[in-house]
Amino acid sequence: MGWQAHAWDFVAGAATTTLEFYSLETSSDGPVIDSISVALVSAGTGSDMPRLALSPVSPNPASGATDLSFELPRELHARLAIVDVQGRTVAVLADAMLPAGRYAHRWTAGRSAAGVYFAELRTEQETLVRRFTVIR
Repeated sequence: MGWQAHAWDFVAGAATTTLEFYSLETSSDGPVIDSISVALVSAGTGSDMPRLALSPVSPNPASGATDLSFELPRELHARLAIVDVQGRTVAVLADAMLPAGRYAHRWTAGRSAAGVYFAELRTEQETLVRRFTVIR
């Protein structure tokens, strides 16, 4: 019962390497994971290659308003949402086809409970997530 830790050593053959896991074993008491895909991007890709980016949430922890920003390398449909620890969408800050560029948004916690939240940036190809905390 429980998770088993596994470690792999490998040499990436390209700037982006994807590891895929299928049908991980689990007990009947544990969660079922059908598939995991992890994309590893080399730090040596250089600043000249535009890429999707979600900046850290600031301030973190937040007691009121918090700033979120992201960058699109090309025109993409992007959705920036605030999600609670139970996976419920608390707010949607952007959900549109946007041209390449940098975007900034502010989210005010308002009546949201203190706790852990996630800023989730979704495009057709990728999802980036930043964890942050709301305090009272």
